[in-house]
Amino acid sequence: MDLFMLSELIGFAKSDILEIEGRLFIDHDNLGLEAFRNKIAEHASVAEAQYWMNILLLKSYIDNIVGDDWEFTDERAKSILKSLQSAWTFQINAKYPNAIFRIDTFIDEEANDFGLWLRQD
Repeated sequence: MDLFMLSELIGFAKSDILEIEGRLFIDHDNLGLEAFRNKIAEHASVAEAQYWMNILLLKSYIDNIVGDDWEFTDERAKSILKSLQSAWTFQINAKYPNAIFRIDTFIDEEANDFGLWLRQD
């Protein structure tokens, strides 16, 4: 078991949620507001930045923790996603009670990866 990867995975649950120009972002790399604004400026718009920056892929973390003998359809893997969804939903509802958002499961079978995606339409 890779304790560093386990720590990182658990840490995603407490990632800060930032609101920038009406858009929500998950600061899962703990960059802070100013560094995050700089990353957003690399995109054509805040909406485009949100689209790409709010995808959190998790397969490599799980592989390093438990090995690669698991499937995306495994209930335990789904449970990890649900836990992160719950933590982020709770934080968003507490900090931004009027925000309209969804947190979708993201599965990329071609790249053999999965995770979560915070989105606003």
